[in-house]
Amino acid sequence: MRTAWSWSVIGWLLLVPAPPIAPAQEHDAELAAAPRISIRELTRLLDQARVVLLDVRSRLDYQRGHIPGALSMPLELVGQNADALRMVGQPIVTYCA
Repeated sequence: MRTAWSWSVIGWLLLVPAPPIAPAQEHDAELAAAPRISIRELTRLLDQARVVLLDVRSRLDYQRGHIPGALSMPLELVGQNADALRMVGQPIVTYCA
């Protein structure tokens, strides 16, 4: 069950396609260019199980509260897990504070 708090805190989320994950030096430019989606679009995609939701905040922040169904992977670990993320085969929506 989604809580009103989870959805009201997040205005826009980044939609990052699963296959292309940039090296660390290109990270900032890629994030700036990443498509953004609305909460309405995210809800539709989650209801259709067409995306993976990735919470890139710290593990402590994730434990304090997160969007139901979101996986936790702190941002500093995303690069280390690039190969696993490429194999997901679905778009990955990331969110943070």
